Amino acid sequence: MISDLYPNPADNEIRFTTSIDQAYLITIYNSIGKIIKTIEVNEDDLGSEVLVNTESLARGSYFIKIDNHDGYFVSKKFQKR
Repeated sequence: MISDLYPNPADNEIRFTTSIDQAYLITIYNSIGKIIKTIEVNEDDLGSEVLVNTESLARGSYFIKIDNHDGYFVSKKFQKR
């Protein structure tokens, strides 16, 4: 489970908290479903707050998907200013 993303809309970063206790994959998609960025979070990097750099993203709408490799995933929408 993850909390709401903030700030939304984002400038240079987005943050969220998670209770996921195993390695997971963060994937950012643009509004037409193209993968823009992937981040592998391994067990050594687990923590409650996650920071994702969005500085290189163009202005627009994006989806962030969190997938724990066991079939659990959640997807949330955010805006980049």
